[in-house]
Amino acid sequence: MIFNLLVRPLCLLLFLPLNLLTVGLFTFVINAGMLWLTSFALGDKFQFSSLTALVGISLLMSLCTTLFTKGSWQN
Repeated sequence: MIFNLLVRPLCLLLFLPLNLLTVGLFTFVINAGMLWLTSFALGDKFQFSSLTALVGISLLMSLCTTLFTKGSWQN
C-alpha cells in the first residue's frame, strides 16, 4: 500500500513521456515494478513463481484499476 501511495505516482510522473508514447501500456510495467518492489520488501512472505505470473497479475491489477476509476467517473 505504501509503495502504491508514495512510489507509484512518482514513477507515473517520471515515465509520463514513455507512457504517452506507448498509449498507457507502460503502466503495466510500472504496476509490475510495484509488485516486484513489494515482493522484494516483504522477502519470503510474498513471492512470485515466475515473471509471467508477475506480468499477469499486473495486467489484472491495471484492469481492475481502470474499471473502478471508470465507475467512479459516472457518478
